[in-house]
Amino acid sequence: MKKIIVVLIFIFAAIQAMAQTEPKTAEEYFNRGNAYFNQKEYDKAIADFSAALKINPNYAEAYNNRGNAYDDKKEYDKAIADFTAALKINFNYAEAYNNRGNAYIEKKEYDKAIADYTVALKINPNYNKAYNNRGFAYVSIKEYDKAIADYTAALKINPNYAEGFAHRGAVYFEQHQYDKAIVYFSAIINVNPNNTKAFNYRAIAYTEKKEYDKAIADMEAVLRINPNYPNAKENLEIIKKKRGSN
Repeated sequence: MKKIIVVLIFIFAAIQAMAQTEPKTAEEYFNRGNAYFNQKEYDKAIADFSAALKINPNYAEAYNNRGNAYDDKKEYDKAIADFTAALKINFNYAEAYNNRGNAYIEKKEYDKAIADYTVALKINPNYNKAYNNRGFAYVSIKEYDKAIADYTAALKINPNYAEGFAHRGAVYFEQHQYDKAIVYFSAIINVNPNNTKAFNYRAIAYTEKKEYDKAIADMEAVLRINPNYPNAKENLEIIKKKRGSN
């Protein structure tokens, strides 16, 4: 908490200092724009990025960051235009491809989003955010196997995603969206094959989908890893009875 307060104070102080002396260079406008952006003062950020671009029309980062400001304002067409301008200047700008993909996601143009994330990953094969975002796009169009592959790749690059994936899986599970829940638990299992909680959740999700063989395999995996996992033995017997009655 103290670190957050210190960072906020620093950003505020930076804005105050820059406000007292009007920027003169593109870089100074760009830096102040970033400070405004971090404070969620998007209109001021956009004004400064625009000023930077008047001085330097080939400032790809200014286009990219102004695009992010437009995106946060939900002005997605303007955001896409800016990300596209950044890419005309620097066609190897992986972050701009990723950001444009995010804007396409908001417009539910999933094929365009997937195409942009794919280019970003060709430029930077370790771009975990692009894997994560493309995974979300695949979930949105119900291409679950591809989503699992992308989320697995994202987790391998950044294991810190695991907690968020577990939360998302649990939310989808509670919403009875079992296909989506299975995607997240499968990615976790692919990276951590000893995660009993993920196996247990996936087993129950498969049971709800009446895919009993898969459910049994997952519940047996739970018991191999932890023979004392709560209710696992009882749940395994219940699943076997359900399979037998179908």
